[in-house]
Amino acid sequence: MPLHGEFIVNDAQFSPLLIYGVGTFLAYSGNGIYRNQAGCVAIPDNGPIPQGRYHIVNRLTGGWK
Repeated sequence: MPLHGEFIVNDAQFSPLLIYGVGTFLAYSGNGIYRNQAGCVAIPDNGPIPQGRYHIVNRLTGGWK
C-alpha cells in the first residue's frame, strides 16, 4: 500500500516530512552549507533533492548470486 506525503525544503535546519495518515517527521536534504537550501538544488552531490515525485522502497538484501 503506497503512502503519500510531501517534503518542503524550507531553508531551515530541518524541514517537515509529512506522510499523510502517519505523521510529520523532521528531515533534511543536502550536505554541508547546501543543507535544506532550496536555491541550491542544482548543485550535484551536495544540494537538496529537487522538487518532484519520489518513491521510497525497501532495498534488496544479499549479494550477487
